[in-house]
Amino acid sequence: RLDRLNMLAIYKGNIFDPVLMYIIGYFLIVSEGSDFRLIRIFVIAFGLLNVAAMSIFVTGINPFTISVVSHGGTRFASYGGISNQGAYALAFFFPLYYYLHVHAGSWVGKAFYVFLMMTTLAGIALTGSRGGYLAMAIELLLLMILTGRYAFFITMTVLGTFGVMAYAALFNWEFLVGAIGRLKLLVAGAEPVRHGFTETDTISAGRTYIWKGIYSVLKNDPVAVIIGKGCGTFAVHIKRALGGAMASHNWFLEVLLELGLIGLSLFVAAGMRMYRFFKLYLRQPDRLLYHCVFCMFFILVWTFMLSAPTVLYVTWFLTLGLLAGYVSDGKGSVIKKSPYPERPILGAGRKPG
Repeated sequence: RLDRLNMLAIYKGNIFDPVLMYIIGYFLIVSEGSDFRLIRIFVIAFGLLNVAAMSIFVTGINPFTISVVSHGGTRFASYGGISNQGAYALAFFFPLYYYLHVHAGSWVGKAFYVFLMMTTLAGIALTGSRGGYLAMAIELLLLMILTGRYAFFITMTVLGTFGVMAYAALFNWEFLVGAIGRLKLLVAGAEPVRHGFTETDTISAGRTYIWKGIYSVLKNDPVAVIIGKGCGTFAVHIKRALGGAMASHNWFLEVLLELGLIGLSLFVAAGMRMYRFFKLYLRQPDRLLYHCVFCMFFILVWTFMLSAPTVLYVTWFLTLGLLAGYVSDGKGSVIKKSPYPERPILGAGRKPG
């Protein structure tokens, strides 16, 4: 019973709460009208928090007495106690920094957003998050293809990633060696670890056995593939068997295990509905913003595939709601009013004609 209640709370945090924040963000902009100011303040605050966390991590000077490390002090955490979450958060906001850079009114503003972009890339590099590395690489490739600015993003990557690594080496050479070691995408450790299913060769293989465990449960009950095994199944059959493995590292598989294809389809359909809303409103008014939001959705889906940090989802959906309200209400001088008629809040309907 406790396992079921715990999983229901997780589903609430990962589905209901983010959608609620999306709606709140939408009406904040529509009712008040901030000319992109609220969004700028919101994303800049995250960028500056990352800069402060990086300064604490590299220099060791911590006037705020907050932890900016994880994994026994070997990895930069940026936001929260898990470095992966910090990497995904930085990757999520990176396209908005680029958008604000393009539309900045002065060279000072453009330089400021370039600084945030480089420190964002640097923060991801310091996290040692392999999922963050891959997500950012794909996102940069998407932005280069969509905008055609290959030289710009390659320069950002070199300065942001390798520049901070050289700087970090001056203060903490051992950490730099460890961060480079994390680039071995398929190996995270050398000591064998015994799990509930079998003895693995490396620590990173633990998540592989989580996925195999989910597969084995579903294989023995074909009906569960359709309707699921019910809330709490993951905690009972997978998490307890693996001891300390708290995350599935693939939330789609966890949803499939507990809610089946029906529940997973409803979840994916809700996400696609929100994406269609953005596509409808951003097709004509501002093509660049649509490209950036597309990349943000990519990071959102990527993170759901790897883990389920509820706090980040709530923050991200609030940001998307702010953008939705901003675009649909025609605020700001950059985005003009869409020539299409108003649509319901979740973007129902098709383009006229």
